[in-house]
Amino acid sequence: MSLKVLYKAIAYLRLSKEDGDEAESNSIRNQRILIEDYVKRQADIKLVGEKVDDGYSGVNFDRPGFQEMMDLIRDGKVNCVIVKDLSRFARNFVESGKYLQQIFPFLNVRFIAINDNYDSLKADAQQKVDDAQKELDDAKAEADKELGDARKELADARRKLDDGWKEYDDGKQELADSRTKLDDAKRTASRNTPTA
Repeated sequence: MSLKVLYKAIAYLRLSKEDGDEAESNSIRNQRILIEDYVKRQADIKLVGEKVDDGYSGVNFDRPGFQEMMDLIRDGKVNCVIVKDLSRFARNFVESGKYLQQIFPFLNVRFIAINDNYDSLKADAQQKVDDAQKELDDAKAEADKELGDARKELADARRKLDDGWKEYDDGKQELADSRTKLDDAKRTASRNTPTA
């Protein structure tokens, strides 16, 4: 029984013109070999093509191979992009972040940068774990706060109860003292009262 191929991948290879002027640079060949070897070890990925921008800067996305790759993605022919590393994808951090965090997720495209150990499928799963952990941490912090508040209220109630008992005891003592004074006054009054 074979596994169903889930991802139709395209290898994206790039090297700027400053890095060499051969017909096809060694770096491009090395990127291709690295990606092909990687895909051979992945049961859920099938390499369906490659796009190459040999001699193009990674500072912007105005590259013919990149634009052709994006057309294949928009046409639904590709749902995974594999690069050697993020620097082969782009050198503009802000723009590459827009693709990795907004455009590719919106288009349901998996992105893999082999040498950076980045796989958006795993990064998304890790983000979900991190979000769940944050929710748990927040809930625990809220519960701890509520528990602290309840403990404070209990301590306040105990203090009031203790104060009440002290007042009760003080009142009881005052009552006893008053009774003693009343009894003394009655005795004194009965001794000083003439008998007929």
